[in-house]
Amino acid sequence: MQRTCPITTLLCVALVACFVPACTRPDERMYQIGPEVTADLVVYFKTEATHDQIEGFWQNVISYPDPNGRGYSHRPGVGTVGRVESVENHEGISIEFFSNATDAERAQLRRGIDASPIVFTVLENIAPKDVKTLKR
Repeated sequence: MQRTCPITTLLCVALVACFVPACTRPDERMYQIGPEVTADLVVYFKTEATHDQIEGFWQNVISYPDPNGRGYSHRPGVGTVGRVESVENHEGISIEFFSNATDAERAQLRRGIDASPIVFTVLENIAPKDVKTLKR
């Protein structure tokens, strides 16, 4: 029977101990989501917009089809996208950009949103739960 050297054992334990804190540290890339989190953009659609039109908007304006036919990817700079509660019968989505999104990426997405015929209004830097009315 072969004995393990105490120094080898000690080094292995020390090595494992170095990696354990890395597993338990909060991930700096985690993003809060939910209606109470301020979104960069909250997009509300016209009341006559259909479910399919909103899905098409999500897939082709906020995202783009994977060239290999494997779903969709967010446009450059877009971090998270989520549905929000409807306001005055207007369905909506929230959009948050990555912190390193460029002004050009933000502007390009905004142009695509503004060009969509199903968009009713776009609000900036607001938590969806704080939206009570869409009167202009």
